[in-house]
Amino acid sequence: MTWHDDVPASDLYSYRLVPYNEGGKGDRSAVTMFVGQGIPMPVTDLTLSPEGSGAKLTWTAPDHGKFDAYLDLSSLVYEITRSDGVTVATDWNDTQFIDNTIGNLARYKYTIKARNIGGESSEVFSDGVVCGPAVAVPHTFAFATQEEFDCWEAIDGNGDESTWRYSSWPPPSGAKSEFSYFYGYAAHDYLISPRIAMEADKHYKVTFDALPGNKNVTEIVAVSFGPDQTPQRQDSVTQFEFRSDRVRTFRASLPVVEKDGEY
Repeated sequence: MTWHDDVPASDLYSYRLVPYNEGGKGDRSAVTMFVGQGIPMPVTDLTLSPEGSGAKLTWTAPDHGKFDAYLDLSSLVYEITRSDGVTVATDWNDTQFIDNTIGNLARYKYTIKARNIGGESSEVFSDGVVCGPAVAVPHTFAFATQEEFDCWEAIDGNGDESTWRYSSWPPPSGAKSEFSYFYGYAAHDYLISPRIAMEADKHYKVTFDALPGNKNVTEIVAVSFGPDQTPQRQDSVTQFEFRSDRVRTFRASLPVVEKDGEY
């Protein structure tokens, strides 16, 4: 026995079948299913990484719709939006995308929605990654805003859940990066700058101000240099040991690079 239902729209439907005759009603049966063009599930395995001065996203496409519905893959496209509000793609049909429209260095996130003739999925958010043009020197990082601090990579090297952070206290001129730690544990954390454009055979130096939180404690601040924002690729340049009750200024000369590049 068959029965055909022309549903008004793609949606989740429930049907109940109750047999009966002159003796009364029998046991009922029920089924719920999605009928029509399936709405895509969200993308999975979304990754974001720098790509030159741009950003590269990769993801895995959905292979079925919500409620395990049939999914029309031929009409599947993606809408990609950057965290500054710019929609960088509206009908993209591949599972990787390179955004070459970034004008300013910042920590960006992206959202992706899958869409087809059945509807659109919920958004999936990427992690935040620093992308954009390398910093041209000379340049001063004043840490005037949270956004400027976020261009740096703060890494909890000793795993004590305390690391570098942005602070604007005390106002009005207290903006800075700061690091708090327990004196009973060795502080071993990193604050690594974004990419810096450097030329071969030129001499560069780093100058920074530092103020200990306790004038009776000897602090050690090290300067390192490397090709990317990971501790594993950093080489030590020099380190400073000091005690002070006032701001101290330190200078360190960086290695001379053999070829133009970003470091």
